[in-house]
Amino acid sequence: MSEPLESSLLRRLDEEMVEEADEVISSLRIDRALMSNTLNRAMMFAVHTSPVRQFGIGFGVGWLSGYLFRRVSRTAAFLLGCSFIALQGASALGIINVNWGRLSVLAQRRVQRMASNVTSRPSDTPLTQQVVGFCRRHVYITSGFTSGAVIALTF
Repeated sequence: MSEPLESSLLRRLDEEMVEEADEVISSLRIDRALMSNTLNRAMMFAVHTSPVRQFGIGFGVGWLSGYLFRRVSRTAAFLLGCSFIALQGASALGIINVNWGRLSVLAQRRVQRMASNVTSRPSDTPLTQQVVGFCRRHVYITSGFTSGAVIALTF
């Protein structure tokens, strides 16, 4: 294939893929007001029930979130490992040339920049205060959530 024809085909395929991705994303948009209203109603139901039901609801939600976290983290670790092995293999075969010294310097700079941006203690942030306040007010839900998450992460 000639190069101009090849680049025009690639450009057209790229445009079609972007259009498809935009269509899929637009079909997945969630109405924030509806989601917020649904979550608020579910939380009000959970808070105004018996302690046993509160623990059960917390346990179910905790188990589900722990299970999903475990599955996502395993998949992410697998993909990260595969990409690192592919990078090492391509480097060993001479397909790509990685300047590991420069990469190490860039990573150290990034870590130092991130460390210098940390200014407040985690307990001082408003989100942390909200979470701690919720945990203190709803002990049964919190203990059920913690139990469910630990069990899902363990098994």
